Amino acid sequence: MKAYHISKTNKIQDLILKETGSLPVKTDEIRVKLKAIGLNPVDYKIIEGAFNLPAGHIPGVDGAGEIVEIGSDVKNLNLGNRVVFHSNLKKAGTFAEEIVVPAHVVSKIPQSISYEQAASIPCAGYTAYQAIVRKIHLSSEDAILINGGSGGVGSFGIQIAKTIGAKVISSCSESKMDYVKSLNCDCVIDYNTANLNSELLRFTNEEGVDAVLDAVSGKSASESLRNLRFNGRIAFIAGAPDYSLIRPFSKALSFHEIALGGAYLSDDLKAQKDLAKMGDEILELLTKEKMKFPEITGYPFEKLPEALMNLKEGKHQGKVVVLVD
Repeated sequence: MKAYHISKTNKIQDLILKETGSLPVKTDEIRVKLKAIGLNPVDYKIIEGAFNLPAGHIPGVDGAGEIVEIGSDVKNLNLGNRVVFHSNLKKAGTFAEEIVVPAHVVSKIPQSISYEQAASIPCAGYTAYQAIVRKIHLSSEDAILINGGSGGVGSFGIQIAKTIGAKVISSCSESKMDYVKSLNCDCVIDYNTANLNSELLRFTNEEGVDAVLDAVSGKSASESLRNLRFNGRIAFIAGAPDYSLIRPFSKALSFHEIALGGAYLSDDLKAQKDLAKMGDEILELLTKEKMKFPEITGYPFEKLPEALMNLKEGKHQGKVVVLVD
């Protein structure tokens, strides 16, 4: 098979595309012929050395494709099944024509959903779902601020929150406001020209929000603490807030770190199986048209490095997906 490998320079543009051997399939694993690859910020962070993975490693965590080989202990899947998954970043990844993954982490793709659409889901969709449903426990009586509404996590997060019936406020740049509004967001604030704090308070009748999902940075998460009501909850993805900004017993906030890949890094089987459950639940919402897919920008396999560079530079809103064939 062909696969992209990290080079010694740790630069996106220096990814090496070459033929490589196929890995064997263990008894609890499956081999998937990849049809589409979802790109995420974690991918370029891995390439640039964030996890100290060696030159020659095949990066990529999100994929969708067809099962072409099944381990002897796998009973719930069949050859030819269409599946989508979030994989282990420390093992050979999805920037390839095929991959071997544990059978218990995949979700079957309904026929009404394309490979390209399915590949847009895992990292961003599962992260947003885990934050809002598993950690924050958002309710229809809540208001939530989602920082970074035009990105992958934000695109899914806004819609997941709306399926629950919550009031959703989001921030983004002016050029992406129409897109965020199209996701059924109740209030969209341009963080470049408006005072986010004052606009949010005005929209919530000076009460603040019950929850925050921050997909931007530790600084952004820290600034959002003042927007939370008493007993508020914050989930953060790109950096923890400064806890010292909140005086003990003053707001009784709860803090939730979201680390999707930790399911593998911690070797927690229950958490790994929940990746598949979250995938199933999101796919059901999409097939029932309670949510729609984020805007997807597609690239051919041979332009994967260009696609990843454009993602890093923020040239696209929604999700970037690479089509393998």
